[in-house]
Amino acid sequence: MSDGQKYHLLRHHDQPFRRHIFPTQRIGGCERSFRYAWLEEAGWWLVYSSCLDGAFCICCSLFSPSAERSKMGVMVNYPFTKWHHKSDVVGKHALKPSHQTAMQAAAMFLQSIEQPQTATRTMLDKATADNIEKNRHIIKSIAEAVLYCGRQCIGLRGDR
Repeated sequence: MSDGQKYHLLRHHDQPFRRHIFPTQRIGGCERSFRYAWLEEAGWWLVYSSCLDGAFCICCSLFSPSAERSKMGVMVNYPFTKWHHKSDVVGKHALKPSHQTAMQAAAMFLQSIEQPQTATRTMLDKATADNIEKNRHIIKSIAEAVLYCGRQCIGLRGDR
């Protein structure tokens, strides 16, 4: 998936309206459905898919390594739909180290796209460019000194 597609999914994914009526399922003798408040409670990483009627962790889905992603299962490879286990499943997922790593990767990705001047690679490129400029100035000074000595017939050897 390209960086543009990842950015679009992170920033402009299809989010239901506050008054959206979610489809209900009969689970354990009760009518249960997804709640909009869960999106606000969990944070920006939890997204709802209306076509699959389920919730996903967008960070883990986009930024987990493929070898690790294949083992993750619910909320990453297929939607979370067992609404009566919401607090258990979502809470455990939020505490997983792989989720924390994916969250950091997503945050760094967004920062590199939205503020490229503060990205690590940009800062390293700027440091390299500054170092090259400094070295060019030093070489230019040495070359001017050698040319001056050559014009004045001054030897370049030291005293020893």
